[in-house]
Amino acid sequence: MVIIFFLFILGISIGSFLDVIISRVYLDVSPKLSKDIISSRSACASCKYTLNFWDLIPLLSFLFLRGKCRYCGAKIPFRCFLMELFTGILFALYGIFVLKGFSPSALQNWMLILYSLIVISCLIIIFQVDLHKYIIPNPIIFSLIGLGLLLEPIWGLLNLKHQMIPLNHFLFDIYWLIKSLLTNFGIEMSLSYSQLPVISPFLNPIFSAFFLGLFFYLIVFLTRGKGMGMGDVKLAFFMGLFLGWPESILALYLAFVSGAIVSLIMVLIKKKKLKQKIPFGPFLLFGFFCTWFWNAEIISIFARIAH
Repeated sequence: MVIIFFLFILGISIGSFLDVIISRVYLDVSPKLSKDIISSRSACASCKYTLNFWDLIPLLSFLFLRGKCRYCGAKIPFRCFLMELFTGILFALYGIFVLKGFSPSALQNWMLILYSLIVISCLIIIFQVDLHKYIIPNPIIFSLIGLGLLLEPIWGLLNLKHQMIPLNHFLFDIYWLIKSLLTNFGIEMSLSYSQLPVISPFLNPIFSAFFLGLFFYLIVFLTRGKGMGMGDVKLAFFMGLFLGWPESILALYLAFVSGAIVSLIMVLIKKKKLKQKIPFGPFLLFGFFCTWFWNAEIISIFARIAH
């Protein structure tokens, strides 16, 4: 319980910093403030007054100040509060659902935790920027892909992540994804293959990443970029790299289903028109986090539906 609380506090603190990065560098909501997020002090976007540390306590300062600047009374964007809370919740969920059986004596476990928290932080930036600007920032996604290509095969070799996958299972998963997306639910389908070679834990994330990247690239190519962009291709590539196989297939399925449902709702309530763009990155990340945290539970629900 202590580590969950620590992760939540760490998360809301990092969330506050992430909001500064997003606001100044990507959303440019306060153009008069310095984009130097390392050396420049935090200031009110309205009156430019340099804020003290008691004005910057994650979550609490926003609540105590009732969402207004202490010095000029200007409204503080509610996004700041949500960013801190959302990051804290994701860090805590990581501790609850992923750190089961964590052994503090193993150095590689601490390295995996640090890597995972960096991934969460970067994906939160991607979520916000894509939601508001319809782009996935290259510096962030390329950094994640570089880290993933370096570390994910190592986690596989150390048996910290990923698993050995028979190639016949891999082929069935591809079949299931395509058929289920066409028929909404394809849980009851089955295929039989003769036994084929296995994909090792070392190659699992690389195999998965290239399949997801190619799958999305084909969508972009066939739709001429009208449905998705190259940012989604890069994000899908990283998802495959991080989650591995078959988890990445479940994440992809959840992304398409949630995207279809939300898009339909927004059209029905006239928030969007059929031809208007809706960023797909947030739905990919929804599928990513659901699969990462609740993979076994979701598969169990699907199994009950099938029977």
